Amino acid sequence: MPWNNLDREEDESDSNIEEEQLRPYQYNRLTSNHSIRLLKLHAGSKKQDLVCDLVEEKLGGDHHVNFEALSWSWGTAPWTGRIKIREGDEDFVFNVPPTLVSALKALRLRRKVRTIWVDLICINQARTEEKNHQVPMMSSIYGNATKVCVWIGEADEDSDTAIDFIQQEVLRLQAFDSLCESPAATPKWRAMLNLMKRDWFERRWVVQEIALANSAELYCGTKSISWKDFSDAVQLFVEVETATHRLSDVMRKDPAFYHIPGWFEYVSALGASLLVDATGSLFRISEDKRRTPLQTLEYLVSNLSVFKASEPRDTVFSLLAVARDTNPIAVLTEQSDVKVGANALKGLNMWAKNQQRKPYPVDYNLPLVQIFKDFIEFAIRQSSEIDPTRALDILCRPWAPPSVPQRMSTSGSDSDSTQRRLYDIPLPSWIPQLSGAAYAMFQHANSEYRMGRKNADPLVGLPAPGQRNYSAAETKKVELKHLNFKKRDEYYSMYVSGFILDTVKSVEVASQSGNIPEEWVAAAGWTDLEKDPPDAFWKTLVADRGRHGRNPPTYYGRACKESISKGLASGSLNTTELINEGRCSVVAEFFRRVQAVIWNRSLMRTRQGHLGIVRKDVRVDDKICILYGCSVPVILRQHHKSKEVVEHERKEDEQEREKMRREATIRIQRAFRESKARKTAKQKETSGRGGTPASSSSAATSCRSAQSKTSASCARQIGSPPENGSQKQKPLPPKKPSRDLNKASHLPPRSGQQEEVLGGPSSSQTRRQSDAGGESKTDSMAESAEMRQPQSKERALTDADEYYWYEFIGECYVHSMMDGEAIKYQNVHEIKPNIFELR
Repeated sequence: MPWNNLDREEDESDSNIEEEQLRPYQYNRLTSNHSIRLLKLHAGSKKQDLVCDLVEEKLGGDHHVNFEALSWSWGTAPWTGRIKIREGDEDFVFNVPPTLVSALKALRLRRKVRTIWVDLICINQARTEEKNHQVPMMSSIYGNATKVCVWIGEADEDSDTAIDFIQQEVLRLQAFDSLCESPAATPKWRAMLNLMKRDWFERRWVVQEIALANSAELYCGTKSISWKDFSDAVQLFVEVETATHRLSDVMRKDPAFYHIPGWFEYVSALGASLLVDATGSLFRISEDKRRTPLQTLEYLVSNLSVFKASEPRDTVFSLLAVARDTNPIAVLTEQSDVKVGANALKGLNMWAKNQQRKPYPVDYNLPLVQIFKDFIEFAIRQSSEIDPTRALDILCRPWAPPSVPQRMSTSGSDSDSTQRRLYDIPLPSWIPQLSGAAYAMFQHANSEYRMGRKNADPLVGLPAPGQRNYSAAETKKVELKHLNFKKRDEYYSMYVSGFILDTVKSVEVASQSGNIPEEWVAAAGWTDLEKDPPDAFWKTLVADRGRHGRNPPTYYGRACKESISKGLASGSLNTTELINEGRCSVVAEFFRRVQAVIWNRSLMRTRQGHLGIVRKDVRVDDKICILYGCSVPVILRQHHKSKEVVEHERKEDEQEREKMRREATIRIQRAFRESKARKTAKQKETSGRGGTPASSSSAATSCRSAQSKTSASCARQIGSPPENGSQKQKPLPPKKPSRDLNKASHLPPRSGQQEEVLGGPSSSQTRRQSDAGGESKTDSMAESAEMRQPQSKERALTDADEYYWYEFIGECYVHSMMDGEAIKYQNVHEIKPNIFELR
């Protein structure tokens, strides 16, 4: 419906910001860690200049401020728009994208000031430290706003038609069935689809902005619609098309739409559809309006990969506030406006150990590869507490946007040379990128830009509780003691345990658009098409699963025989044609499942004779491996390291061990001084009250004794030989600490240190906070050092392992090896486990 008509009145005065010589606006720093800026938008008509005040207000507490929050799409256009920010009697100019100018002019009231929070203006985007502090507050900002105003852009013919269609027809449920079958409604359904494809629905931040809103309104040109009405209409659209494909069938009959089948087939994969579904399932809301998050960070990042972020770090950061296991916190640096005491930080970490939501630092200074690595580490750790047999499945789900190596330009706490070098490291193969995602928006043959399938679905599925597609590693859990990360000058390594099951013997031509090439039929040994297909073949085509991860119906084999025996004349079986043109729903169901498994993948045969489905870039002699803690087999490509490279790595590791020894000593000495100072202060306090102080020399002796024990424990852990003993031992030859898991891997990492082990969320950021003044974990390390010593039965790293590293190619299906058979095969053939270095 039209809204804010008075505000849309036009006058003849033109904007004169261009003619005025105004100075650029300069931010004043925020004075409190609870403060935000708010934009007070002056009244005016559409063509008048945008004039605003930018004021600081405290968020929360007894002081309540009424304001609205703007949700909009930044886009990629140059910031050629201008607004005026007034301070006292002087106006300053502030450059913004043209989209924001349109949004503010549309929202501006004609006769009174409107108070709005706008991320681009209210956060100083040039100060990373301020972003680090303000981004964790965004959940509170959107949650405290009286309303979230969503600007999806200027109006066009489709948008006006779609909003009227939703409000006047779609939401009238009594006539909904007849509406779905009406040919006259097809242009309106198409208009609604085009509205759902607007850029705003692809933004990653909108998940948080809508999910936390008290109420939300969508604005498009001069029309608006409540989020509740819009989301109900989208759910109805998706439900009827997914369940029955009725709308696509009606569209196909209309010559105006070129008789194209499956027009709306992938509407459920659109950002708008996923957003509506996600915001409805993110929280459980109690009667008193309290929200309880329901989904893990791993689930959200995996399931919402279709949403984009102009800043790739927001792939993770934008979802922290709505995940059930994370609580975003500001990282502390030397440039931070507000400092938190070391004791407060330590108390927060101690408290988090018993809480479901773990503190997760937000730091835009960190290199992208470090942030993604921290997420992988966090997801594995959290998943290992729920289902450790699936903790490594995150390696098989595409979620990471491609990175462009960049030079580091920030200063201060990130000046360490190792940290700077990280900016030039490309994403390692164990961080799965969005190029492997199942769906994407792209231009189709009819020039329509719409959602379509581009890859098969991940075999591992989503990390939902109780949902498991396969159990290739059976009960083998992720071995956290063998999970390790190592960063060097040119690459980032991850160490995982498992074993080599088989080797790829042959790879057939890849499936194009989900079609079944005739070469696959021959490779499977199905020579007589009049006979039933081999079970191994048709079950491989559907990865031995039906809908929703259940066992495949037995009639799948019959559907395979009837279709393939008639449809290979052109050299491949066109599965899309059989789905859309065939008149059998059973055949259509079978081939939809086939497409979800084989799209852009290849058929392969292993040296042991098993059929399988792999990525199209798999090569002969690639290794088929079982990783402990991964529910499906994976393909690893083995690479050899020269003797010179191995020697160089050993030298680096020896230097690193020496650095760790020095840092451990410094931490112990600091802990000793702090302990002594605390005891001395307590003794003075006791003495002042007339008490009898303990012997000072006795306390000092006790501290020195503790220091000596701690030093000895540290020395044992980092691989130093005993200083005293009846038997002298030869020092062990230098090994890589990241792989010799009996040694330095248990030491708490420090700033600038190259080796990392599995710790809390974003362990690299936690190190930065500790270096800023927090107490280290060394105080308690001595007490638990003996407990952490690995058992003698644990597998030791062999010399052969050091001479190989592996490229993670991706998951795979291996027939008859998906439900524990691989572990039985390992036991029968006494296959020894490996520690794989993945790069």
